[in-house]
Amino acid sequence: MKRFLILIIFIIAYFSCFSFADENNSISSKKEIQMFLNDKEISLNVSPIIVNDTVLVPMRSYFEALGSEIRWIGRTKEVSAYKNNMFIKLKIDSDEAYKNGKKFKLDSAPIIVNSHTMVPAKFIADTFDLNLVWDKDASTITLSSKNNGENYNFVNDNFYKKISIDDIGAYFYIPQQWKLIDFDNKIYGLKSNDEESSVQISKTKISPDETLESLTEKYKTSVYKTNKDTVVFTGNSKININEIESTVTYYTITENDSTIKSIIYLLIKDNYEYKLIFSYKTIFSEDNLIDQITYIAKSFQLSKYTINYDDEHYVELPSFDKLGIDIENEIYSNMEVKSSFNFKATIEQSDLSKLEVIVSRKMSKKSFIIPIIDGKINSVIYTPFGLGKHNILIKTPDTITKDNQVIKGDPLLVFSVVNLDIKKLEYLVPSTKIQNNELGINSLSNLLTYNKLKTYDKSKAIFTWISSNISINQIVNDDYDSKPSLQVYNDEYGTPEEICYFYTALLRAINIPSRTVYGINDTNSKYFWVEMYINGKWVASDILATIKFSSNNNQFFYIPLNDYRENFKEFHIEDY
Repeated sequence: MKRFLILIIFIIAYFSCFSFADENNSISSKKEIQMFLNDKEISLNVSPIIVNDTVLVPMRSYFEALGSEIRWIGRTKEVSAYKNNMFIKLKIDSDEAYKNGKKFKLDSAPIIVNSHTMVPAKFIADTFDLNLVWDKDASTITLSSKNNGENYNFVNDNFYKKISIDDIGAYFYIPQQWKLIDFDNKIYGLKSNDEESSVQISKTKISPDETLESLTEKYKTSVYKTNKDTVVFTGNSKININEIESTVTYYTITENDSTIKSIIYLLIKDNYEYKLIFSYKTIFSEDNLIDQITYIAKSFQLSKYTINYDDEHYVELPSFDKLGIDIENEIYSNMEVKSSFNFKATIEQSDLSKLEVIVSRKMSKKSFIIPIIDGKINSVIYTPFGLGKHNILIKTPDTITKDNQVIKGDPLLVFSVVNLDIKKLEYLVPSTKIQNNELGINSLSNLLTYNKLKTYDKSKAIFTWISSNISINQIVNDDYDSKPSLQVYNDEYGTPEEICYFYTALLRAINIPSRTVYGINDTNSKYFWVEMYINGKWVASDILATIKFSSNNNQFFYIPLNDYRENFKEFHIEDY
């Protein structure tokens, strides 16, 4: 019996040691952990824990405290968050995470503890450009903003520096010489002998039934009650600040021969009120100060709602999740490409047959269609505008209702890539109207030119074939939408616009740069033609005149560009 009791005591002690070891090396939280952001405590719904020497924090309250947009993707058990052009995605029980599309290794995977999703605090803080200090002895996590004032803009002869306020989830630009005046009340400004000016930023939870108008009136009432003998309201207006409607209220307060002027911008988003309260007095140029205030207000961005397309970016938007899209090859922000790259993905939504891709660089833009076949996408995306950053938008196509109303497609994915190829291919790549990547278009173009060696002879063969085999259909309703190039071939007729797109598609299919152009004539009518790059120069080719007059000579095929364009008051190169 004594031996039996000794054995029991030994077993209990043995397994207690393992339990203690597991608590310290796997999951532990001996003392409740507090978290602070810019010296203010963050209210967490559950206490952070330590897993494998990594601090894990409750997902939702952490992301919300940082002012980021957050989504739970139940289909894949993933968490995504976005803020300030940074998009991250984490998967439960996986040590792989994605930052702007690029894969990273985590020290510890996100886990679910007592129905709460816990995520690694440091990886997220680093991603969102925050300093994180873990004080093990005090059981505190301290987060602080970094890089404030290190990002500059130069506008109207003034330098402005970027200021981020993470607990509000916003950033804006202030004049370089402005300083932080009051940390707790978030007041920035300048005090000198010549000028006093400041802005105070605030965020307040409001009830769903509040409106801009009701909140503006409440604010004016509170100002009047405090300063009823000295305040004069001088005006009000409405503007859009980065696609969010705002009211603007102007007033002055005069006391002891001193006048302070104020301008209040008030915005509402998702049951929160945001106020920018500007106050100033100056003995010099008020106009210059008003310009500065206007720029500060218009630079105000809510970090989780806006994307700066001038900077690198990669964002999967809500409809991306709803359609059940999974990307199979690596796509990430500012990925280096050479004129094109592959896009491979699967999509769960079965009723979609295609997506639209819009590629832009500065003022240039081109769109084209990528097909969905059996729930799979395997297409080439072109970057045709030469060396430098291109922005890519993938979206569902627009649709037209029975009463001819256009319903815009949903944006799915936006990202930037850097093209390393100096060549400009914008007049070689396919588009929504010029589908030279269609098998039928490629086959026809190569069939017509297989025995031709020179570019001139190849383009002439296509020109001759179209003029003999395609007829013009001029009868078009106002709501008519042009048909694809391959359909023109099958029907053997098309509108003037469609025939020029068809001609352009055949030329591009054999790598002859070409574009569709229209001019406005003396009767203010549109007239279409094609321009092609042959023998080191652009020339015009009037395929419509050849069809119309049944001409088989070179009169309309190869026309000096300037000579032809002189026939029109103005001309426009189509974006396709």
